[in-house]
Amino acid sequence: MAEANIVVHEDRAPQLTTHTGLRFREDVLYSDAKGKERNWIRNRADLALERLKDILGRLLEPDEAVLYVANAHVLQSLFAQAFVAGWHSYLRGALLVFTNRRLLVFRTRSQMVGSGKMGSGNPQRSLG
Repeated sequence: MAEANIVVHEDRAPQLTTHTGLRFREDVLYSDAKGKERNWIRNRADLALERLKDILGRLLEPDEAVLYVANAHVLQSLFAQAFVAGWHSYLRGALLVFTNRRLLVFRTRSQMVGSGKMGSGNPQRSLG
């Protein structure tokens, strides 16, 4: 298993922080791929962690830290697409939480491909 303080960005030291009972890495969670901290990434991650703090508080092990949080869309099974949804393809919203030990997937809500909701507006809406 990876240690919580493993170096990810060469120009930034690991910053392990505890907030609202959750341990997370500020240098990874709030930065882009080059290691530069971005406000919009911080806002998105804080919103996601705020909504999941109760669940993550129970699931995370004592030596586990959150590295990154991302929105995702997961396709339904081929059976569901063919027989249940008909010719419509549905996507299920999900929130991915990467830790130093595992990947946690939380389903958030369903969205239909081609509807006005998907891909428009603020990316933080898909957390609800």
